Amino acid sequence: MPSTQAAVIKSAAALPALALSGPRFIVSLDATLSRSNTWREAQAIQGELFKLMASARQPLSIRLTHFGGGKFDTLDWTDRPGELQAYMAAVRCRIGGTQIADVLEDAFSQAIRGPVSGVIYTGDACEEKADRLRGLAMQLRCIDVPVFMFQETAPIGVRKAAKAFQEIATITGGAYACFEPGAFRDLAGLFKVAMAARSRSAAALAKVRADPSLSAPAKRMLADLSGR
Repeated sequence: MPSTQAAVIKSAAALPALALSGPRFIVSLDATLSRSNTWREAQAIQGELFKLMASARQPLSIRLTHFGGGKFDTLDWTDRPGELQAYMAAVRCRIGGTQIADVLEDAFSQAIRGPVSGVIYTGDACEEKADRLRGLAMQLRCIDVPVFMFQETAPIGVRKAAKAFQEIATITGGAYACFEPGAFRDLAGLFKVAMAARSRSAAALAKVRADPSLSAPAKRMLADLSGR
């Protein structure tokens, strides 16, 4: 076992086990400067998504993480939509490189403490070494933590990022989808599908299938996940 992975397991084991019930999702965001043009719209849609938690038929907990300016920050597990909205509203985009590896490492450490239904990541670029990301994705695959990689397409680095995003999603058993810059209604649909698929709730899946507002990318992802 690599020493870094062993260190993560050791530190996570020292923490108390997660006591929250119901599905648990890690929602992670790229808050680097390249996303600043559409950030306010992203914040608004994200806030609406958190409101869905209040109407869920079963308890739903979220750990919110983001990076920007070389820092990786988290809001620990909560089932309070208002707390998530307040945290999201305070996030600002900052110049710096991507830290997707930190997202995956954090997910692994949390999954050691208790079951994690999935990771939902939204970003536009990838500036990290593919081998490292693949290795971290394999670790998550081994403990059944799928990663849903949602890419806000941009003219710079699209192909490299798309390949990296797709590899992480495929290795972990998650899914990849892209949406146009600012098309956050599409993103909202993708979130709904990911959460419904991993909630293992027939009622949740039926509800999302019947949603008339579901975007085309979300419908494609739903069909893909349903066919597995």
